[in-house]
Amino acid sequence: VMDSQKKPHESSDYGIIFSGYLSVKEKKRFVVLTACGLHWYKRNKGELLGSERGHLDTADISSVSTYVHTLEICTVNGVSYYFHDTESAILNLWQSKIEHAHGVLKDTLVASMTRQKTLSDMSFLAEISIEF
Repeated sequence: VMDSQKKPHESSDYGIIFSGYLSVKEKKRFVVLTACGLHWYKRNKGELLGSERGHLDTADISSVSTYVHTLEICTVNGVSYYFHDTESAILNLWQSKIEHAHGVLKDTLVASMTRQKTLSDMSFLAEISIEF
C-alpha cells in the first residue's frame, strides 16, 4: 500500500500529465511530466514545486525501459537518465505515461505539418495551427 505522499498523481491541470516522487541519484525528487517534458524538483514541505534540479524535453526521448527498481530514459543524443523506486508498479506506470506523452507530442508535431504547393507547383511542408 502506497502512502498518500508517495502515490503518483494524474492531472490535466496546468498541462500536467503525471506527477509523484522518484529517487534521482539517491535523492528523493518530486517529478512532473507534461507533454513537453519531464522535470524533477527538490521539494520542501509546503512548496508547490520547489527548485528544479533537472529536466528532459519529451522530444529528446528515444526510449523508456524499466528494470528492477529502475526507470531508464534514453535520449536521441545517447544520454541515459535513471529514476528509482522500490515499487515496480509505479515505475511501469511512469513508463506508460512517458511513452504516452512522447506519442502525443509526436502526433501533435505530425498534425501541425501539412503538405502544400506553391503557385509554381513546388511541394513543401507548412506548419499550421490546430486549436482544440
